[in-house]
This record gives sequence, C-alpha cells and structure tokens, in this order.
Amino acid sequence: MSIYTSEKVSPYTYKVENPLTGEFYIGYRSANKIPSHLDLPIYKTSSKIVKPVFDKFTWVILAEFANGEDAYDFEQQMIYEEWGNPLILNKRCYHNGNKFVLHSHTEETKSKMSVAQKLRGPVSDETRSKLSLSAKGKIPHNKGKYSSEETKDKLCAAWKLREPVSDETRSKLSLSAKGRVVSDTHRNNLSIALKCVSQIKAECPHCNKVGGISMMKRWHFDNCKLSKQSDPSV
Repeated sequence: MSIYTSEKVSPYTYKVENPLTGEFYIGYRSANKIPSHLDLPIYKTSSKIVKPVFDKFTWVILAEFANGEDAYDFEQQMIYEEWGNPLILNKRCYHNGNKFVLHSHTEETKSKMSVAQKLRGPVSDETRSKLSLSAKGKIPHNKGKYSSEETKDKLCAAWKLREPVSDETRSKLSLSAKGRVVSDTHRNNLSIALKCVSQIKAECPHCNKVGGISMMKRWHFDNCKLSKQSDPSV
C-alpha cells in the first residue's frame, strides 16, 4: 500500500487497486474522525465490490482537502478522466451537470424507478431552475451546492500537475485487460513491491513543511501562504 501520512483530520480522496487484475476504485470521504491513512484501512471504501475483499487491494491517499465538497469535486474529476478505462469499478460519475452510468439498469430497477417517478408528482419551478443551471455547465455537489470558480481552477491546476501514465503502466493495464495469466512467483513479487511503494515527499522552500507531493503542490510552493505574504504583488 502507499501511505500518505498526515496528522490532520481532513476530508480526502483515495484510490484502491487490485495488483492482480489492475481493477481500481476511486472514492472520497469526509466523515472520518482520524487521519486519512489510519481511517481508510478501517473504512475500507464505500464500494460493495471492494469492501468485502479490501485486503486484496493496494491503496493510496490522492489528496486531502479543507472541506468535503472539494474532496468530492476532485473524486468526480478523477473518475471522469478514467471513465473509458474498462478496469474502473466505479458505477457512476457526475461531470458538468451530467450523470454517466457505467452499467445499465436491470428491468426490475427500471420498473421501480418508473413507479417512483409517477409517485413523485410534477417537478417544481425551483427544481426546474436548478436543472437549468446544471445544464449550463454548473457542477452539482451531493449536498445541492455548486463549485466555485476558485475550486474549478484548483481542480484544473491539480490535474495539470499529475504525472503522465508511463508506457510501462499502459502495457501492464493492457496485459491485465487481455486476461494474461501471471505466475504465483511474479504475483507475489508484484504484491510485495506495491506494498513497499510510498508517495514521493517534497519540502516547501517557503515554510519548510515536508509532505506528500500531491498535497504539497496543492497548498505549498507557489500557493504557500508565506510565499504570498512575502510577495507584495499578491
């Protein structure tokens, strides 16, 4: 597993991956009462597929946030970028007001949805207004709020800082998707290697704080408060 260590209790976005099949799941959590790297092994994700077999997955904390809404935005952005990957285990994704569903509903589910829609009654003017705003490019939160322009800019900047997928990783994903048989020895070596991987650490030149590269790029370096205080143009 890849451990992102932090002493703060903050909402976070995470990713878990099956080292044997290459399947992965991306999620976020804001109800944690302990630091993320201690919380996730106990929480074991919200996925009904991953949770029962969590110990077979490696995991990494992608980033921590000041609030749950930013963590949710980042999670949805990560899912959206991977939406065409056949190894993703997430079932749905919201992006720019649109809902994408990976698997189609069963006939039983469609029937229940139809009955529920008939019992719900007509759509109110307020709901129609919210739907109209969503269609114009607003990103809805799970709490009925919308992303600020600042949050969108941060998401865009974070995405640009991501390392590109290497040819080696693409090759492994391709082989996994084709169902290549892996020997027990190779499987064990791969599992051990993945458990030993840790996130690259970085030190902010302005406040000398040391942390995981994902978090440091988001909150430090050019974005560091000390850097902004020393720069009269900010």
